Amino acid sequence: MPFALVIALVTGGMCVEWTRMSRLGARSYVSWVAAAFAVAAVLSLQFGQFGWVGSTAVIILIGAVTLWGLSKFENIEDSVLTAISLPYVACGGASMVWIRNGDENGFDIVILLLSIVVAMDIGAYAVGRTVGGPKMAPRISPGKTWSGLFGGAICAGGVGVIASVFFELGPVILSALAGSLLGLLAQIGDLVESALKRRYGAKDSGTIIPGHGGLLDRFDGFLTVFPAAGFILWVQNGSSTSWL
Repeated sequence: MPFALVIALVTGGMCVEWTRMSRLGARSYVSWVAAAFAVAAVLSLQFGQFGWVGSTAVIILIGAVTLWGLSKFENIEDSVLTAISLPYVACGGASMVWIRNGDENGFDIVILLLSIVVAMDIGAYAVGRTVGGPKMAPRISPGKTWSGLFGGAICAGGVGVIASVFFELGPVILSALAGSLLGLLAQIGDLVESALKRRYGAKDSGTIIPGHGGLLDRFDGFLTVFPAAGFILWVQNGSSTSWL
């Protein structure tokens, strides 16, 4: 429960940042409506009877439609993006809680996924700054390079290898590939958030973390990695040792 509460609050905070970036101005109540639905979606995995495909999905759907309606009613810019903020962010938070509660190794998987995302970020930054080279997406994120992307993917794959060796998760090659692919997904999440900030002319998504910006700035990669990992686990019938 403490884990779910923390993730629910962080997820709600990310929804607030996203909706406020779309120039809501004084209409902050829309942000809090988004946050309320996000918190409810994540916590439904603790109390709901229908789990991932039931109560959580219904809450997210109702919340997205509600946000779209409020945005249209108030003539808020980018009403569709405001509505999309809830499923995009809430699915990330809900996936983390779902994985954590999946089986006895759920917390270990969460730590592994966090390590992959962090390794991707550190590797991409270090290699990109050291090697440089052609820009990957100059119109979206001018600082990112192709060398950084490959360097980060290698570091993320290295985390998969370490996990495979120490926890016997499966073949080393497959673990390295899984780590690299998940690292690339984290980079996609980073680019999505960068595109969002560029669209709205924002330097950071928020100011809640001094010197680092907002929650979206720190956790953007998690929003793509955890839903993907949750889907893989779901396909594998929830087995924590078969997805790598």
